[in-house]
Amino acid sequence: MPKGAPEGGAAQGAGRGTARGLRKALKAKLWVPKAVGVNLLSRLPLAEQIHYNLQRLLGRHRLDAPEMFSRALELFRLHRHAGGDLSGKDVLEVGTGWFPFTPVMAHLLGARSVVTVDVHPWLRLGNLIRTGEELGPMLDDMARRAGAEAETVRERHRRLLSAARRAAELQDVLQAAGIDYRCPCDLTEGPLPAESFDVVFSSNVLEHIPPAELREIHRQIGRMLRPDGLVVHRLNPGDHFVELTGSTVNFLRFSEGAWRWLGGSGLSYHNRLRSCEHAGILREAGLGLHLWADALDRKALRSELGRTVVPAGRFERMPEEFLAAYYTWFVAGRADGESVTEPVRVRWIDALLDGTAQEGDDDGAVEAAARRGAGAPSSGST
Repeated sequence: MPKGAPEGGAAQGAGRGTARGLRKALKAKLWVPKAVGVNLLSRLPLAEQIHYNLQRLLGRHRLDAPEMFSRALELFRLHRHAGGDLSGKDVLEVGTGWFPFTPVMAHLLGARSVVTVDVHPWLRLGNLIRTGEELGPMLDDMARRAGAEAETVRERHRRLLSAARRAAELQDVLQAAGIDYRCPCDLTEGPLPAESFDVVFSSNVLEHIPPAELREIHRQIGRMLRPDGLVVHRLNPGDHFVELTGSTVNFLRFSEGAWRWLGGSGLSYHNRLRSCEHAGILREAGLGLHLWADALDRKALRSELGRTVVPAGRFERMPEEFLAAYYTWFVAGRADGESVTEPVRVRWIDALLDGTAQEGDDDGAVEAAARRGAGAPSSGST
């Protein structure tokens, strides 16, 4: 054997490391054709139906019940943390998605009515039934952490599942649960009455709406919100191609023109707005911030921004902490008092809700969380 040659396990380990490196390099190159391909698909007739079928075929909208439950539960815990009580309230969800965890959980937790709206027709009766079934083992945990009576939650769940399994149509089940599903529904057109909601929720939606439309949606939400109502948003401002690129900030190096072909239009649209820009749009709409929290990608701060990723355009002038935010949470209401002007930076929102908030994060946790939030917009899927 030549001097210095790796032996046995060492050689195998080196081989595995090389293979992993090659796979990672290949994936990093694949994101551009994938992005352009989805953009071009978006321009075809029946693009939404084709996209839906492809997602099913490729398994991209698999039901990850623990993750979807966790996302929805964050909304309810944030609402409660801000002094809200869901019992007997009228709720609006922006972005229904594939699996309706947020509206179903709102019903189970005692909301009087739930309106859930979407521009894409992803929801199906089978997905509603699967959502209800998967929630079964989580009911006691949901009730405990959201401050509801467990037996009442279980009884509502039994009635919902019974109705769902007998139903022939999606709307039959939703109406029985006091859930009004409206799709397609464009909130910029003001389709809902003024002061008709106590709570407005969204999850992984705001990053997928063009800024001009987003401004009008927030203005409409302010109009529809009752004087003492609350708005709770969670969103992923990071790069949604992170599963291929390994970076939550890679997309910030592209000009607006280049980004339009990659993720600035079509079904994979991402507005790239940073949390400070979202906060500004909320304030412009007359909403005051009660809570604003960012989770930072420390790897992006340490070794990517200004090095392997040079921010382009407006991002050149922005503080790196806002560029590196890979998750953001807002709680807002009508602007009738003091408003939060800076984010608290946390590992994850649970730390703040549990009273253990501290800055920093783990690089592996950042990438995993960013991947989980990089799906299609909505509480049900992303």
